[in-house]
Amino acid sequence: MENISLFTMPIHFYNIKSMLHLFVIIASLFFAYQLNINYPRPAITISMQEAATNIDDNIFSFFHLGNKRMLSSVLWVKTLLDSDLDHYKQKDLNSWMYLRFKSIAIIDPWFYENYLVGGQYLSIVKDDDWGAGDLYRRGYRFFPDDIILNFNMGYHYFFELEDINRATFHFNKIANTSWARNHATYIPSLVAKLIAQRGDLSFAKEMAQTAYAQAPPDSNIKERLYQSLYAITAEIDLVCLNGASNIFDNSKKNPKLCAKKDYDGNPYLYSTKDEKYYAKKIWKPFRPSRPAATKGDVRKN
Repeated sequence: MENISLFTMPIHFYNIKSMLHLFVIIASLFFAYQLNINYPRPAITISMQEAATNIDDNIFSFFHLGNKRMLSSVLWVKTLLDSDLDHYKQKDLNSWMYLRFKSIAIIDPWFYENYLVGGQYLSIVKDDDWGAGDLYRRGYRFFPDDIILNFNMGYHYFFELEDINRATFHFNKIANTSWARNHATYIPSLVAKLIAQRGDLSFAKEMAQTAYAQAPPDSNIKERLYQSLYAITAEIDLVCLNGASNIFDNSKKNPKLCAKKDYDGNPYLYSTKDEKYYAKKIWKPFRPSRPAATKGDVRKN
């Protein structure tokens, strides 16, 4: 019969206890692994608006050490690499990308792409209308005759800020350029519509007539401009003939001054039923397709 020493028994129990501890550890790790797979922890995301660091503009102004172009280029590339798609609806000029673009403009005010691309990104991607408007205005001070910049500003003021006067100002600056005639033939007509929206139909007619004279013969744009001239003329004349003085203050006092024929040379038709004049052709008011509120003064920018 095998002899069991009493000195070996503690070692035997110690091994069993160690095995139990090892089993518990392995089971715990396996259980934790399964929890991690089946119940993933919620991701913690921090927006660039909160994470971005913007240095005070005065620091850049005084400590660029003569390397304005290099510093602005590095900051420009860094901004594009960090760019996000989050919209910024506040009107406080505090979006992180606007602050970056503004810093670049202060460091190197002749950095053209900063205004052109930065303004488009803020306006279209970030939806930061106020930031884009301010950045565009900063660029306009240094590039007042740039065609693309004026086009983007006109687009931004009309479609995003609904500012007719400012949109008219910038579109009108490029309406007679070769670029507009080759790439944006609708701009002269749009300028005339914006002017009509402000209530100045006589000036709108002059603009439309100029655009009509410059349009290529037998082109679609020339035909549309002719229809526009018919509509403007009809509105001016019918307002005068029917005694509505919202355009002509003296229309009721001097009805004989009103034109009696439309742009085609046909006399206006008079209805005895409602005692009003009508045009022979169907027409609609010459206005932009998207209504906009009149803000500011067209001469200011």
